[in-house]
Amino acid sequence: MQKRRHFRLKLGLCILCVIAVGGSFCLGKELEKRRLEEVGDWFINDKETVLPQTIVHKVVDDFLNSPMAAGKKEKKVLVIGYDGVRRDALDSLIGKEDSAIHVVGEKGGIYATFAGGILGKNEQETTTAPGWAAILTGGWSDYSGVGHSSDPLNLGVDTWLETAAEQGYNCGFISSWKEHFEYAYAADVNEAVYKNMNPIYIQTHDDESTLDIVTRSFGEYDQDVIFAIFEGPDEAGHTFGYGSDIPEYENAIREVDEMTYNILNEIENRESYDE
Repeated sequence: MQKRRHFRLKLGLCILCVIAVGGSFCLGKELEKRRLEEVGDWFINDKETVLPQTIVHKVVDDFLNSPMAAGKKEKKVLVIGYDGVRRDALDSLIGKEDSAIHVVGEKGGIYATFAGGILGKNEQETTTAPGWAAILTGGWSDYSGVGHSSDPLNLGVDTWLETAAEQGYNCGFISSWKEHFEYAYAADVNEAVYKNMNPIYIQTHDDESTLDIVTRSFGEYDQDVIFAIFEGPDEAGHTFGYGSDIPEYENAIREVDEMTYNILNEIENRESYDE
């Protein structure tokens, strides 16, 4: 996994969608400011206002705790992760009308963030488990406890999924990467299974099955708050290398972006969308 970038889209007035994707190799805000000089101008913010990836926690929490919009009946949250996607690989998606990233940019906004913690203070690996833990808990590894793939979440640290569940929302965590369920969130998974509690944790076989579960979650499964991760790009990166000049890597990114585009279309086409 590489570093994360976060893309926010508000679909309707009471649906929040966040797409979080990978990025560069550097750590912390100061190095990230330098890297932003190398990319296009499609970020809303700039190198002086680059945000920590932990901001996703606040975005979700603020949305769920804000007043219900006039004429709306319920709130829905969907956070989708593209694991291992470098920022320079996004150039091929911007401007494509059938791209989820393009839709996000048109209807919401694209924001640059940094991973890896704060240099000299609370640095962490820019790998899969620590990155997603930062997004879910709103803190770096010195807070979450997840500094490596085999680390468990610290006791007493809640994710925004758990917080939303305590507020009465039906929540789900969906991914095919087994380490999420065997290490970082193992205690939460066990408690949810044995006590039949919310949120639910679903380990899928691959990205296709993740797509199927996510597509059915807001309807058949009646979920309110969903966190799902597509693993294909990271798998391709580990196998063939990370870079916009590597066809297998680029194809894997386009595939998960098309999947997410289909999910967004499914949401907007639902009869209850305007509610």
